Amino acid sequence: MRIYSALMTCFGLRRRIRVILVATGICVAAGLHAGAQERVKAPGAPCRGAGSPNLTTQCFVANARRADRDLMRMLRVLSIQLKPEEYEKLQAAEQHWYLFRSANCEAEQVLYTQTSTASLAYAACAEAETRQRVDELKVMYAWLFK
Repeated sequence: MRIYSALMTCFGLRRRIRVILVATGICVAAGLHAGAQERVKAPGAPCRGAGSPNLTTQCFVANARRADRDLMRMLRVLSIQLKPEEYEKLQAAEQHWYLFRSANCEAEQVLYTQTSTASLAYAACAEAETRQRVDELKVMYAWLFK
């Protein structure tokens, strides 16, 4: 009888531990998903009401492409308006910025590789970083973009 009750206690404890581990895993996954959603809630974020994570990812990809086009358009204007040596410096800065954006967004994406929101994290990061870069250039070259 003692062996039976000891075994039942052990199995009961194992079951409770298993339940705790599963619950912890669910909480961690939910927390990571919530973290990826922070870019969605950020001020100026374009995809607040997109719906599911898949639709939100598609929305951010489309808006990241739009932000890239805005940036390229701005750089074309600057290539015409700036002196050659000024534009060369800007081109060098842009090359470094693109490397930074890629590395930064990959670092954010890695945080979500265990969930289905990794591509959402990268797309939202790329959109936000590019939109911010366009805003920075508008400030730097305000005399051209009034």
